[in-house]
Amino acid sequence: MLAVVHIHRTYLHKQQYRKDNIKARKNNIVHHRHYLRSGCVPSACDCSGHIARGVGGGRKLCGKAKSSCKCRSHSLGEALLAPTKIYVKTLKEIKNAGVKIKGCSHITGGGFYENVPRMLHDGVHAVIEKNSYEVPAIFKMLQNDGEIEEKMMYNTFNMGIGMVLAVDPADADKVLAAVAKAGETGYVIGRVEAGEKGVTVC
Repeated sequence: MLAVVHIHRTYLHKQQYRKDNIKARKNNIVHHRHYLRSGCVPSACDCSGHIARGVGGGRKLCGKAKSSCKCRSHSLGEALLAPTKIYVKTLKEIKNAGVKIKGCSHITGGGFYENVPRMLHDGVHAVIEKNSYEVPAIFKMLQNDGEIEEKMMYNTFNMGIGMVLAVDPADADKVLAAVAKAGETGYVIGRVEAGEKGVTVC
């Protein structure tokens, strides 16, 4: 199972992020990627600060936008300026639920195509299902107004997902419950298969 949790930081929180990151490693929250096997699955967490990655391109596109955008109850400007969140507490809740995270990939610049493979090893392939969660409206606006190919969108922006976690299928419900306990909304967004190292978005 692939589990996805949005985990970004604002520049104002760099110091705290580093401290929490060190604690996460010391507490052995994420296990070595060779524990990741075919059959693992991903779950995901709703996010804010949608274009914290790819923000330069996003600003240029928004300057040329032909349409207005409402992202949940926010205006376009509010959506663009929304701060990103730190999700170390979410990961701790997952660990406290007894879940072993077998793979972890932060979806930064390069989107899914460049970041998800970093948590994989040879012989496993991740499949991300686009319809497994609702892509925030701001990305649809950027794609339509900027006339951007879909693959390029997933190769540039996080598309509403900040971190991918691979866990055992049996732990999927535990992950979603832990994410909810941390105040977030979780999703299962794909699977891990045997195959060439890489990712397919379909």
